[in-house]
Amino acid sequence: HQVPAYIARIGTRLAKGLGERGYDVRGYPGSPNVVFESDRRWPARDFSLGASLVPDGLTAALGGTIGQQRLAFQAVMARARILAPYWSPSFAHTEADVDRTLEAAA
Repeated sequence: HQVPAYIARIGTRLAKGLGERGYDVRGYPGSPNVVFESDRRWPARDFSLGASLVPDGLTAALGGTIGQQRLAFQAVMARARILAPYWSPSFAHTEADVDRTLEAAA
């Protein structure tokens, strides 16, 4: 019973922290999704549930304008040694991991 509650707490803290830093965060605590303005330009994407219907690789092939902000964000996070193609908080993530992620996203 502790694992789902822990993941919800860690995910909520991550999503809230990203939101406080100006990111548009959608989805559920177990899988928060950061939505960028460049993502919204593609009509085939539905963010009502925080999910993307079109992969970034395809959007790049279709013109390259969609996903540029997402790619830049991922590059910043990768330099901080944080993989962020999507968010999937787990029981293995600690409060310190969330702190480090939020610091890198600032």
